[in-house]
Amino acid sequence: MDCDDSGGISEDENEDPKHDLGFTKELIDEIRSTKANNPGMFVSAWQEDDQGIREADLENPAERFLKEAENGNIDFLKAALENDPSLLSVTDEDGYTALHRAAYNNHLDAVSFLLEQGANAEARMLTNLVKVMMDTRFRTKQGWTPLHSAANWGNYEIIGRLITHGVDVNARSSGSVTALHLAISSQCENGENVFHCVRYLLQAPGEFKQLYSLLLYPHLK
Repeated sequence: MDCDDSGGISEDENEDPKHDLGFTKELIDEIRSTKANNPGMFVSAWQEDDQGIREADLENPAERFLKEAENGNIDFLKAALENDPSLLSVTDEDGYTALHRAAYNNHLDAVSFLLEQGANAEARMLTNLVKVMMDTRFRTKQGWTPLHSAANWGNYEIIGRLITHGVDVNARSSGSVTALHLAISSQCENGENVFHCVRYLLQAPGEFKQLYSLLLYPHLK
């Protein structure tokens, strides 16, 4: 659940202003401040999905695989998948996949590796991790996708990588929460990271639906 303090991103920031839709860092800060001071205005029928996490049984191959994904240990992930490709789709008792774990802990290389393995697995008639990730049966118990996890912790590079792999940015959790809602309410204290998360999500296909949902329906009814 690392919240990177690196600030900006490497790409050109001088983009067409129409893509920003007036959603500036200052506006995001104002919304976050309002939500913090008036939490009752933003009741959303969801709870943080990282509660009650127990210690992993590292003798269990599936739990060890999930734990090493959370730690970003690519060498272990590679070796484990060579021995047992089915580990790619294992979940914990809360419904988290290895991709969820790597996403919320901001391990970009691990996320990229797992996505690549999903694509390779599809070619071998095994599990396609991208499809697993987007299938409601493989969401967490709260209905979170890996994109929700990345947005909740301000991990904008992860968001960018997931978007390039075609995730649904409008996917809603069991409490009807999108990744954009979580990005603006992010537990990340780095405002620049939060800004980039929101910007990536707004620029992705379907951004207008998300934006109007957020601005017009803050209670997520």
